[in-house]
Amino acid sequence: MEIKHPKVGKGHGGNSNLPILRKVLPENMTIEQRHLLKMLQPGTRVFRLGKARIYVSPPTEDAERPGWHLSISCSKRYPNWDEVAKAWYELVPEADRRTAVLFLPPVHEYINIHEFCFQVHELVAVSGPV
Repeated sequence: MEIKHPKVGKGHGGNSNLPILRKVLPENMTIEQRHLLKMLQPGTRVFRLGKARIYVSPPTEDAERPGWHLSISCSKRYPNWDEVAKAWYELVPEADRRTAVLFLPPVHEYINIHEFCFQVHELVAVSGPV
């Protein structure tokens, strides 16, 4: 029996019409976006997916950020599942071979600079004591 994998980011039954992902060039960024980009790790790119704003950050040598990170937000609502999935699978290299998670950190580590934002992190195996 062959298992069919659904198309991701196309809505249930393929009914959604998601917009095209578009890279935001520095000259088209708002002052807020430019400021935020300076605070993020080198190599972070900015994209738009309709009303969603996406920051994609590559892994670093730093042990605190070993995998890919995607921050996705909308101004007046939370991004929906299809937007999150489309952004991950289209913007992260070899995403179909990586596992991503949305997780809640301990309360004292929780940071969110935007009201309607999700943080997607690559799940990376960690070696050493836990």
